Amino acid sequence: MSLVADEPVTLDPDLARTPTLVAALTDLFVFRLAGRSYALPATSVELVATAQAATPVPTVPSHVRGVVHLRGRILTVIDLAAVLELDASAGDERERRLVVIASGEHPYGFLADSTDGIRCIDVATIAGDGADDGAIVRGLVEEERGVVSILDPVALTRRLLSAGEGAP
Repeated sequence: MSLVADEPVTLDPDLARTPTLVAALTDLFVFRLAGRSYALPATSVELVATAQAATPVPTVPSHVRGVVHLRGRILTVIDLAAVLELDASAGDERERRLVVIASGEHPYGFLADSTDGIRCIDVATIAGDGADDGAIVRGLVEEERGVVSILDPVALTRRLLSAGEGAP
């Protein structure tokens, strides 16, 4: 949190100033995967579409489900559950959504079991400060509905690219 003065700064040190606390807020896109809640910064999500079957591609890493044609372009679809080392998703197929991540020149998508929309979160409520240690999870937010793990889209993209280096 930062302090912001309600009134202009004066040169008289005897005049008391009343600071106002201002919360730093961030928008998070929340989704469910394998029975757990996850979030990404809303700015990293390009779009959410109805899930569609991916066309398999030979000789790709195991975390790549295939490709889809969406809005005039071909997108790689990854298995985010496999990347996060989770059990297979058991969500209702009708609720599944394709979440497209804006990742520089090469956007990609993953299937979420369901989406919960965008939530405005006070940064001070995020536990596990986002120290850049290369981990995909940058922090946790405890809510009434449970814990939401916040993913770092840059670290996620790095993990995906490094996992593909060992592929034939």
